Amino acid sequence: MLDSVSRRSAAAEAQGRATPTLHAIGRLIEQTGRQSGSSAVFGSPIEHDGAVVVPVARTRFFSAFGAGTSRAFRMVGDGGGGQGFSRADPAGYLVLRDGDAVFRPIRQPAKALVVPLTFIAAAAAVRIVGTTMRRKRRAETARAMAEAAQGRFGRGGGCRCGGTKGEDGGEA
Repeated sequence: MLDSVSRRSAAAEAQGRATPTLHAIGRLIEQTGRQSGSSAVFGSPIEHDGAVVVPVARTRFFSAFGAGTSRAFRMVGDGGGGQGFSRADPAGYLVLRDGDAVFRPIRQPAKALVVPLTFIAAAAAVRIVGTTMRRKRRAETARAMAEAAQGRFGRGGGCRCGGTKGEDGGEA
Protein backbone atom coordinates (compact mmCIF):
# COMPACT_ATOMS: atom_id res chain seq x y z
CA MET A 1 0.00 0.00 0.00
CA LEU A 2 1.30 3.44 -0.91
CA ASP A 3 1.79 6.07 1.74
CA SER A 4 0.66 9.64 1.16
CA VAL A 5 4.12 10.87 0.06
CA SER A 6 4.42 8.17 -2.61
CA ARG A 7 0.88 8.87 -3.82
CA ARG A 8 1.62 12.58 -4.14
CA SER A 9 4.83 11.96 -6.04
CA ALA A 10 3.06 9.46 -8.32
CA ALA A 11 0.29 12.00 -8.97
CA ALA A 12 2.83 14.75 -9.70
CA GLU A 13 4.69 12.45 -12.08
CA ALA A 14 1.47 11.48 -13.88
CA GLN A 15 0.46 15.13 -14.15
CA GLY A 16 3.87 15.95 -15.64
CA ARG A 17 3.31 13.27 -18.30
CA ALA A 18 -0.24 14.44 -19.03
CA THR A 19 -0.95 16.36 -22.17
CA PRO A 20 -1.78 20.05 -21.93
CA THR A 21 -5.38 19.25 -22.82
CA LEU A 22 -5.78 16.83 -19.92
CA HIS A 23 -4.16 19.35 -17.59
CA ALA A 24 -6.61 22.06 -18.74
CA ILE A 25 -9.60 19.76 -18.26
CA GLY A 26 -8.40 18.86 -14.76
CA ARG A 27 -8.14 22.55 -13.88
CA LEU A 28 -11.62 23.16 -15.29
CA ILE A 29 -13.10 20.37 -13.14
CA GLU A 30 -11.42 21.71 -10.01
CA GLN A 31 -12.55 25.28 -10.71
CA THR A 32 -16.16 24.22 -11.34
CA GLY A 33 -16.18 22.26 -8.08
CA ARG A 34 -14.95 25.31 -6.14
CA GLN A 35 -17.62 27.52 -7.71
CA SER A 36 -20.50 25.20 -6.87
CA GLY A 37 -20.09 25.13 -3.08
CA SER A 38 -22.30 26.67 -0.43
CA SER A 39 -20.30 29.90 -0.60
CA ALA A 40 -21.72 30.36 -4.12
CA VAL A 41 -25.23 30.37 -2.61
CA PHE A 42 -24.80 32.16 0.71
CA GLY A 43 -21.25 33.36 1.18
CA SER A 44 -18.82 32.67 4.00
CA PRO A 45 -19.75 31.66 7.56
CA ILE A 46 -20.78 34.55 9.82
CA GLU A 47 -19.95 35.05 13.49
CA HIS A 48 -22.42 36.99 15.65
CA ASP A 49 -22.88 37.17 19.44
CA GLY A 50 -20.64 34.18 20.10
CA ALA A 51 -22.43 31.99 17.54
CA VAL A 52 -21.18 30.96 14.14
CA VAL A 53 -23.71 30.58 11.34
CA VAL A 54 -22.50 28.23 8.60
CA PRO A 55 -24.46 28.10 5.33
CA VAL A 56 -25.46 24.69 3.95
CA ALA A 57 -26.35 24.18 0.31
CA ARG A 58 -27.60 21.33 -1.84
CA THR A 59 -25.27 21.10 -4.81
CA ARG A 60 -25.70 19.14 -8.03
CA PHE A 61 -23.02 18.91 -10.66
CA PHE A 62 -22.93 17.28 -14.06
CA SER A 63 -20.06 17.23 -16.49
CA ALA A 64 -18.97 15.42 -19.58
CA PHE A 65 -15.38 15.79 -20.64
CA GLY A 66 -13.23 14.03 -23.14
CA ALA A 67 -9.70 14.22 -24.43
CA GLY A 68 -7.44 12.21 -26.61
CA THR A 69 -4.24 12.04 -28.54
CA SER A 70 -3.58 10.80 -32.03
CA ARG A 71 -0.45 9.09 -33.23
CA ALA A 72 -1.91 7.96 -36.55
CA PHE A 73 -0.05 8.30 -39.83
CA ARG A 74 0.70 12.01 -40.43
CA MET A 75 -1.85 13.04 -37.79
CA VAL A 76 -0.15 13.72 -34.48
CA GLY A 77 -1.83 15.92 -31.88
CA ASP A 78 -4.17 16.08 -28.98
CA GLY A 79 -7.50 17.66 -28.27
CA GLY A 80 -10.37 17.65 -25.92
CA GLY A 81 -13.46 19.41 -24.76
CA GLY A 82 -16.29 19.25 -22.38
CA GLN A 83 -19.54 20.57 -21.09
CA GLY A 84 -20.86 20.84 -17.60
CA PHE A 85 -23.17 22.65 -15.26
CA SER A 86 -23.69 22.94 -11.57
CA ARG A 87 -26.61 24.04 -9.48
CA ALA A 88 -26.61 25.00 -5.83
CA ASP A 89 -29.75 25.65 -3.79
CA PRO A 90 -29.94 26.80 -0.18
CA ALA A 91 -30.71 23.92 2.18
CA GLY A 92 -30.36 25.61 5.54
CA TYR A 93 -27.73 26.74 8.01
CA LEU A 94 -25.86 25.43 11.02
CA VAL A 95 -25.78 27.45 14.22
CA LEU A 96 -22.67 26.65 16.27
CA ARG A 97 -22.86 27.95 19.84
CA ASP A 98 -21.15 26.76 23.02
CA GLY A 99 -20.07 23.46 21.46
CA ASP A 100 -23.56 22.63 20.19
CA ALA A 101 -24.58 22.53 16.54
CA VAL A 102 -28.19 23.00 15.40
CA PHE A 103 -29.29 22.63 11.78
CA ARG A 104 -32.06 24.99 10.67
CA PRO A 105 -33.59 24.00 7.33
CA ILE A 106 -34.80 26.61 4.87
CA ARG A 107 -38.28 25.63 3.75
CA GLN A 108 -39.30 26.28 0.18
CA PRO A 109 -43.06 25.76 -0.04
CA ALA A 110 -43.17 26.47 -3.77
CA LYS A 111 -41.03 23.38 -4.43
CA ALA A 112 -43.44 21.29 -2.37
CA LEU A 113 -46.21 22.24 -4.81
CA VAL A 114 -44.36 21.12 -7.93
CA VAL A 115 -45.25 17.40 -7.70
CA PRO A 116 -48.98 17.80 -6.92
CA LEU A 117 -49.41 20.50 -9.57
CA THR A 118 -47.61 18.37 -12.14
CA PHE A 119 -49.90 15.44 -11.32
CA ILE A 120 -53.02 17.64 -11.64
CA ALA A 121 -51.81 19.08 -14.97
CA ALA A 122 -51.06 15.61 -16.33
CA ALA A 123 -54.47 14.29 -15.26
CA ALA A 124 -56.20 17.27 -16.87
CA ALA A 125 -54.24 16.78 -20.10
CA VAL A 126 -55.14 13.08 -20.22
CA ARG A 127 -58.80 13.91 -19.64
CA ILE A 128 -58.84 16.61 -22.35
CA VAL A 129 -57.14 14.36 -24.89
CA GLY A 130 -59.46 11.46 -24.03
CA THR A 131 -62.58 13.61 -24.40
CA THR A 132 -61.36 15.05 -27.69
CA MET A 133 -60.56 11.61 -29.09
CA ARG A 134 -63.95 10.23 -27.96
CA ARG A 135 -65.80 13.11 -29.68
CA LYS A 136 -63.78 12.58 -32.84
CA ARG A 137 -64.59 8.83 -32.89
CA ARG A 138 -68.28 9.53 -32.33
CA ALA A 139 -68.35 12.07 -35.16
CA GLU A 140 -66.59 9.63 -37.50
CA THR A 141 -69.01 6.86 -36.54
CA ALA A 142 -72.02 9.10 -37.13
CA ARG A 143 -70.66 10.21 -40.53
CA ALA A 144 -69.96 6.58 -41.53
CA MET A 145 -73.49 5.55 -40.50
CA ALA A 146 -74.98 8.45 -42.48
CA GLU A 147 -72.96 7.50 -45.57
CA ALA A 148 -74.00 3.86 -45.20
CA ALA A 149 -77.65 4.84 -44.90
CA GLN A 150 -77.45 6.98 -48.02
CA GLY A 151 -75.76 4.20 -49.97
CA ARG A 152 -78.38 1.60 -48.96
CA PHE A 153 -81.51 3.68 -49.57
CA GLY A 154 -80.38 5.97 -52.35
CA ARG A 155 -79.85 9.70 -52.25
CA GLY A 156 -83.36 10.95 -52.93
CA GLY A 157 -85.49 8.60 -50.94
CA GLY A 158 -85.82 7.70 -47.37
CA CYS A 159 -87.12 4.51 -45.87
CA ARG A 160 -90.16 3.13 -47.78
CA CYS A 161 -91.51 0.99 -45.06
CA GLY A 162 -93.89 1.34 -42.16
CA GLY A 163 -97.08 2.54 -43.72
CA THR A 164 -95.87 4.88 -46.43
CA LYS A 165 -97.45 4.73 -49.82
CA GLY A 166 -95.61 2.89 -52.54
CA GLU A 167 -95.03 4.16 -56.08
CA ASP A 168 -98.33 2.68 -57.32
CA GLY A 169 -100.33 4.44 -54.60
CA GLY A 170 -100.95 1.40 -52.42
CA GLU A 171 -99.50 0.34 -49.13
CA ALA A 172 -95.97 -0.89 -49.36
